[in-house]
Amino acid sequence: MEHLLKLGYTEIGYIGGTSYIRTADGIEFYKDERQKTYEIMLEERGLFKEESMFVGSWGAEEGYRLMKGAIGKGNLPRAFFVASDLMAIGALRALHESDIKIPERVGITSIDGIDVSKYVNPPLTTVKVYTEEMGCTAVKLMIDRLTGRDYSMHVNVVTELMIRESCGNLI
Repeated sequence: MEHLLKLGYTEIGYIGGTSYIRTADGIEFYKDERQKTYEIMLEERGLFKEESMFVGSWGAEEGYRLMKGAIGKGNLPRAFFVASDLMAIGALRALHESDIKIPERVGITSIDGIDVSKYVNPPLTTVKVYTEEMGCTAVKLMIDRLTGRDYSMHVNVVTELMIRESCGNLI
């Protein structure tokens, strides 16, 4: 989000999925952190528009379907913050099919940093999340806890913005 705002985008849409956990009582749905961040950052700047949010399930096919819905609705935002690379890849396909130029007409940025994101057309600007490192760290923390550590720890695993051609530069 910060990158899109620094580039000068003020009309930013969101494409994401609904998150949930299974509990003893059934399924409990909650707002994803990426969606919360999108809403907070735009609300703080007076740029938030509910009608620019498109939320469904997760995956490339859903990113495609949600972007098709955004295109069909008209008044397409100048950029989209997409909650996962797979969803962004589906969204890119929908834009290409509608002859909407990326990034000239719509900029796209996403989160995950999967390897294939650098090979799509145009290459996807994404935040690389080091999920393997997160898993290893979680296992280490669990082993520490099981072998005697009796205090909690908070660990941050860095992310990295991979700037590519999909979001352009308005400035």
